[in-house]
Amino acid sequence: MSTQKASGGKKNRKWGRNKVSCLAYQNENRREKNKLSHLKKHLVRFPDDACAKAAVENCLKVIRGH
Repeated sequence: MSTQKASGGKKNRKWGRNKVSCLAYQNENRREKNKLSHLKKHLVRFPDDACAKAAVENCLKVIRGH
């Protein structure tokens, strides 16, 4: 991410104020972990869903870093 600051106008005041927490969210693969928990709940109701099983494998690959 760049380290620019918002310019002086009133329209750009919110630029980059959440940068640290967004970067932490990205670095710990939180989106993939949340998606994985939702998919596991889905597979309890629909155990034969091949698309969901493939999505679980993709999430696991991202989390493991392969």
